[in-house]
Amino acid sequence: MGALDAIEEVGPSRLSEKFSNGNSTMDIDVDDIYFDDSDSDDDFESYLQELSKDFLKSFCKKASTAFYEQYGLISHQINSYNDFIKHGIQQMFDSIGEIVVEPGYDPSKRGDGDWRYASLKFGKVTLEQPTFWTGEKFAAEGGKEFLEMYPRHARLQNMTYSSRIKVETHLQVYTKNLSRSDKFKTGVERFVENEVINDYRTDIIFGRLPIMVNSDLCWLKGVEKGDCEFDRGGYFIIKGAEKTFIAQEQICLKRLWLSNDPMWTIAYRPVSKRKRVYMKLVPKVEQFMGGEKFMTVYFSVTEIPIWILFFALGAQNDREIINLIGLGTEDCAIVNVLLASIHDADKQCEGFRKGDKAIHHVEKLIKSCKFPPKESTEECISNYLFPSLKSFQQKARFLAYMVKCLLEGYTGRRKSR
Repeated sequence: MGALDAIEEVGPSRLSEKFSNGNSTMDIDVDDIYFDDSDSDDDFESYLQELSKDFLKSFCKKASTAFYEQYGLISHQINSYNDFIKHGIQQMFDSIGEIVVEPGYDPSKRGDGDWRYASLKFGKVTLEQPTFWTGEKFAAEGGKEFLEMYPRHARLQNMTYSSRIKVETHLQVYTKNLSRSDKFKTGVERFVENEVINDYRTDIIFGRLPIMVNSDLCWLKGVEKGDCEFDRGGYFIIKGAEKTFIAQEQICLKRLWLSNDPMWTIAYRPVSKRKRVYMKLVPKVEQFMGGEKFMTVYFSVTEIPIWILFFALGAQNDREIINLIGLGTEDCAIVNVLLASIHDADKQCEGFRKGDKAIHHVEKLIKSCKFPPKESTEECISNYLFPSLKSFQQKARFLAYMVKCLLEGYTGRRKSR
C-alpha cells in the first residue's frame, strides 16, 4: 500500500473536493413518455409546460407517501435485523474457528493415561421463533412443554420476547503421542500424532436472542391482524418494556481532522486508542528567530518532538523532511514553525541526527511513561503508528502529509472545523 493510497484512505477532505449522494440527475425511462408521431413542436412544448412547480410538488408528495405506506419509517431497522439473523450470526460463530483446550499440567490431577486435550468447533446456528416454557406440571398432564409467545404475552407478563439459539457443536477429546515414521520417505524420524479418545456431535442451547417485532422470526410476520394496526414493529420487548435502536452520528475514522480550537491540532483517530496520533502547534515560551509555535506529536501515551520522530522513521537530513512535507520555504510563517520545531528537537536531544540517537530517544520517552508497552520501540511504531502502512518510509510520508495539512490550516490555505 503506497503513501498516495493511504492518503486517499485516511486523508482529510480538501476544499476543492465535492461530495455526492448519488447521481445529480434523475433517471427517466423514455418508454414511460408517449409521443405521437403526429405531435408538432407546439404540442411538445405544451407537454413540458405541464411539468410546472405545482405538478412536481404534487408528484413528490404522492411518491413519498406511497413509499412510506409500503415500507414505513423503520423498514431499514427490520431489514438490517433480518440480514443479521440470516447471515450475520452464522458468520460470527464461523469467525471463532477452532477452540483448543489444553491441560493445566497439574501432576495431582493427571488421572489415568496421558494428558488429554480438547478441540471444540461450532457448526450450523439455528434460531427458533419465540416460545415460553409451560412448566413441568403442565407438560406432565399431556400439554405442550413450549407454547408460542406473542409480543402481547411478553408485555403482559414482563417477559423478554426472545428466541433460543441452537448451535451445532463438535467436540473431540484426544491425546498426543510421539510416533515414528520412515525418515527416508517423510524426512522426519519422529512426530506428534493426535489420538482421538471421544468424539461428540450435538446441538446445544447457546443462549437467547431478543427478537425484533415484525421481523422474519416474529409470529406477527405475515398475519392479517396483529396486536395493533398502527404497530409497524422495528423494536424489542425486554422484560415487558419496549426498547429500540437510535441512530447515532459519528465522525468518519478514515480521515484526518483539523481543528483550531483551543489550539491548532490535526488528529488521526481510529477506533483503537493506542493507534491514535495527534499533532499540535504548541506556543513557545521564548521566541526563536521570530517563531511563535512549534510542532509536537502525541503518540503511544507520550509526547515526541516531530523532527526526532522523522529521524526515528529513517530520515537522513532536514532537507529530506522539508521535501517530504512539500510546502517550500517561501512562506515565512511556515519557515518559522519548522525552525522552531528543529530548535525544540535539538534542545530535547542534542545530536539526534547521528546514528540511532533519535530512535533511542523515542524509546526512552515511551518506556518512561506510566504504562509502557511490552513491545520494543520498532514493534510499537510498526504496530501502532499508522498500522495500515508497513514500511517506516511510508509512515514518514504520511506523517509529513499530516504536517502539511496542519501548516496549511495554520496559514489559512486549508479549512478547519
